[in-house]
Order: sequence, then C-alpha cells, then structure tokens
Amino acid sequence: MNDRDSYLTACRMLKEIDVPLVSAVEDYIRSRKIAGTESLSAMAADYSKHFGNVIHHALVPEVVGQLLASKKQDGAGARHLAQIRTVLNRFATAHRGNFYFR
Repeated sequence: MNDRDSYLTACRMLKEIDVPLVSAVEDYIRSRKIAGTESLSAMAADYSKHFGNVIHHALVPEVVGQLLASKKQDGAGARHLAQIRTVLNRFATAHRGNFYFR
C-alpha cells in the first residue's frame, strides 16, 4: 500500500468515528509516549477494567454552552461570565470534536 492509499484508508476509518486525522495522530503520539513499549490496546483494556468504558459523548461547543449556562444559573458575576465565555468559546472553536465522559 502506498502513502496515498494509506492516507485515504486512515481518513475513511477515522470518519466512521468522527475523529480528524490530525487529532488521531496527536492522540496516538501522546499515548505512545506514555505507554512506551506497552501495547496501547492492552493498556486501554486494563483501564476499562478499572474505570469502565466511556459511555457519553458530546461536541465540545455543546459542553461549553452547557457550562456557561450552568455558571449563569448559579449566579456567577457578569465580569466572570464574560471572561470565561471568551476563553471557553475560543477553546470550543479550536476543538470542535467530541468530548467523551462517564
């Protein structure tokens, strides 16, 4: 398989789980640095035994919107809300992928 075919196959596989190629590569590199020579799938299986599987997901912008609404409902001050809205909206714009949580 040549590089072009590998690239297209990787993109197709990642599209099924809605993960951009760059995000997958970044995640793989971080994980590989942590795991060293250990198998990543074995580490994930061990993690799952101890902590369970991730069962919920939402888009980052949705989570940011919910957090901001919650802060407002809890009575956060206008200045604080404006500050975190700016920071979190920038974060949401830069990270439009899924956010997984239990």
